[in-house]
This record gives sequence, C-alpha cells and structure tokens, in this order.
Amino acid sequence: MYLVTNRTVEARFWLKPTPETTAVVGAWLAYAAERFGIERYAFVVLSNHVHLLLRAPQGNLADFMAYWQGNVAKGVNALHGRRGPLWQRRYSAEPVLDPEALLDRVGYVMANPVLAHLVARPEQWPGLSSIGQLLGETAPAFVLFRATAWRAAGCPVDRRPFEQAVCLRVSRLPGFEALSDAQYRDRLRAAVELHVEAASAERRRSGRNGPAPGGAGGRQAVAAAGAAQAQPAPAVSHHEPGAVGRVPCSASNRIAGSRQLFLPVRAR
Repeated sequence: MYLVTNRTVEARFWLKPTPETTAVVGAWLAYAAERFGIERYAFVVLSNHVHLLLRAPQGNLADFMAYWQGNVAKGVNALHGRRGPLWQRRYSAEPVLDPEALLDRVGYVMANPVLAHLVARPEQWPGLSSIGQLLGETAPAFVLFRATAWRAAGCPVDRRPFEQAVCLRVSRLPGFEALSDAQYRDRLRAAVELHVEAASAERRRSGRNGPAPGGAGGRQAVAAAGAAQAQPAPAVSHHEPGAVGRVPCSASNRIAGSRQLFLPVRAR
C-alpha cells in the first residue's frame, strides 16, 4: 500500500477545480486503475497536487502512474491550450504498513484541503475527492471517449459505441473486516476529524484567519487559485504537512503503451 503524491510543474494551478478538469482527472483515474488492477482507498486533487492511497497487487504502480499522469497531462493541456509537461519529474510513494497507519493516511488525504487552509471542512472542497463516499454519496461516474478506436473505425458520426462509462469507487481498507459498515465509517470520520482539528489548532497558534465556515470557502479558494494562475510567476505551492521522508519513485508524464488519445471527457 502506498500514499502517492505528485505536484504540477512549478506547482502551478493547472488542476484548479472545474467541471472539465474534474472530468478529465477522474475519468482517467477510474479507467487507468481498472486497466492496471489498482485498488483505490482514498484520493484528493488540489489545484497543484494530488494524493492517492493505492495498492498495486501486480507490482505495476510505476506503469499505472505513467499511464494515468500521461493521459491527464494531455487532457488538461488540451483544456488550457498549452503544451509541455504538466507534472514535476518524480512522484513520491510512501509505503503504509499497518491498518492504523492506513486509517491515518485516509484521514490525511481526505482532510488535505483543510490542512492546506483552503476550506474549513473537507466536504467544502469543490475538487475531486473521496470524501463524498465517506459521507454516503455514490461514487462519481464519468464517460470516457475512446478516441483511438473511433479514429480506427473511420470517425463515424455516432460516437456512442466508443464511449465507456467508468466509476471512481474506493474500497474498504484491509484490516477492518470485523467492523460493521457503520463502525467502519465512524472510524474513518474520526481519522478525518483528527486532521481537521490539527489544522484548526495550527491556525489558532499562528493567528492566521481561517477559511469561511460555510460553503463559500471552497469557491474562494478556487477563485484565489485562478488569480494566482493568471500571474506570470509560478504559483505558490499549497501547504502540505508531513510531506517529508517519502521515497521518490521514478516516473514522468510519458505514456507507457497507451492506445488512448484524449478527447473531452464529460461527467455523468
């Protein structure tokens, strides 16, 4: 099991939450995970970095990351009309070795927008996150357009046969099989609240103003990210507590054996 983290090049806000960006990132995450047999336990996408809690039973984490990051780079670049690398050259993969550590890392991932002082509550973050499934929402579903297959068929007008529905579900953590569903959700909520309280305590100690307690916090954070992105200088990185001591694994935004070309992905 690994906590995987990567940032955008120069920590710029290319992943700022919009419906289009969420559709690109979410659809490719769901599709790539199914293609490579990756088990997903938690995820969050902030404006300039991502956290994924994953297990790769086939030992193919690097192949999965290369494929996913490469397709996300193509899709996000298309949205912004840009070329070049989207991700920094390496991602980090921190091994998570026991059930209690897994629980803590799930809490860290889902509370990450709060730890970054962008919102007061995890559910206020408007970007892609697994927090909704913890709160009882259905897993997000997307439609992925298989452009290569469509072009090989001669670009027919009816694209529906080349659209594939994908769902971004998370699995129950191993080691908690004895708990009922309600008990398991309570453990997850408690793990999230520990990190939310830590963020609140840090704000009190530092005297910094906290994000808005209502839903406006997420919208304001995104607006601020957009303003920073418009500047020519690289955007300032979000705060990422505890991001030291992780083992870097070699990866880039290249495509490994990809037969998919990006066309817009729409959320269902």
